[in-house]
Amino acid sequence: MSELTFEVFISLTFLAAGLLTYSFRNKRNYLIGFRIGYTYMSDRAWRETNTFAGLFMMVFSVLLLGLALAGIGILAFILIMLAGGRLSHGSRLQDSQEGLRRGGTLNRGS
Repeated sequence: MSELTFEVFISLTFLAAGLLTYSFRNKRNYLIGFRIGYTYMSDRAWRETNTFAGLFMMVFSVLLLGLALAGIGILAFILIMLAGGRLSHGSRLQDSQEGLRRGGTLNRGS
């Protein structure tokens, strides 16, 4: 398998995962979605978390696909992919979780 094939495959896998996460964001389930403890606390937490995660994954997959087609090296591709994974678990989700712990609602502005 060539590097380009691998990079395109990973990009399209992220796109498919993002589309599925976004498509099934309205109803909690045990198969598809961003499933961590606080997302099961309310339908709103589930919906907002999976909307954000699905959109992020779709946008990120398009970025990865563009970088793959531009011919960046495999090491750079993997580092960017890992950095994007870290960003997807970043402050937006942590802030939402902290707000729910305090009994508040999810903050759409952060």
